[in-house]
Amino acid sequence: GLLRCTPLAVRHRTISMARSRAAWSSLGFGAYLLGLGALVGVAPRHAHRLFSALVLSAPLPPIGESTLWFRLFGLFGCGYTGFWYVLAGLHEFEPMFRASVATRCLVLPCVHGALVASGLATTAWLEVAIPTDFLTGLHMLRSLRADRQLGHGVAKRAP
Repeated sequence: GLLRCTPLAVRHRTISMARSRAAWSSLGFGAYLLGLGALVGVAPRHAHRLFSALVLSAPLPPIGESTLWFRLFGLFGCGYTGFWYVLAGLHEFEPMFRASVATRCLVLPCVHGALVASGLATTAWLEVAIPTDFLTGLHMLRSLRADRQLGHGVAKRAP
């Protein structure tokens, strides 16, 4: 139809449901981040209450009257990142999968730990962020290893 008449026609690709385990892990984490971003962006006070219910050590710092920065974190921090994870999963982008293991299992816990050690954050945020990031990073690592053992090389390189 219309796409054939335009000079900049978009090439259609079918997106198969047959995916590697790492791709499914990436899609799941991306969906989680998109949902979290939407919740924080649309209902920041409800999201803050939910996070506060998960914390055992100390209450989360209040978000105050202006929820702008909390909303921006949700919409841009989680939303953009979630979108990238979904795209990586749809296109079987193995370099993103491998990099996400390092960032979720090493970088994020170290950054959060440094913020707590410097007094810029409470341990409460560690309880909210680290388990999810760390455990989903380990899940990605397991998925990559399982794909390799099954001979499902994720990234296909051009000849």
